Amino acid sequence: MTPTRPSTLLLAGLTGAVVGYGIGLVSDQLGYGLPRVSWVAIGLLLFLAAMLFVASRRARSWVSGDRPQAPGDALTLGRYVALAKAGSVFGALMAGGYVGLAIAGLDRISTDYG
Repeated sequence: MTPTRPSTLLLAGLTGAVVGYGIGLVSDQLGYGLPRVSWVAIGLLLFLAAMLFVASRRARSWVSGDRPQAPGDALTLGRYVALAKAGSVFGALMAGGYVGLAIAGLDRISTDYG
């Protein structure tokens, strides 16, 4: 399995931004306002990212030959790597979606300075 290319993550992020912007515009035009983003969801995504980072580092160290821990099951390590790869693409999609929602709501921001 090869590492996820940055172009794949960029494409996923741009796709998420377009979808998030579209959802924000349609929801606003239907009179519902912008969807609320829960801090719990953001915290949960960050926690999941941290757990995937730790799991994939363990798998990478085992594959590279640095084996300070007990031998891991090869299937389990492969699943960690696949989950980390899928998680990176999902994270890029979600981050892009949040950015798209933020861009859709920029016209609602007003200050004394314009």
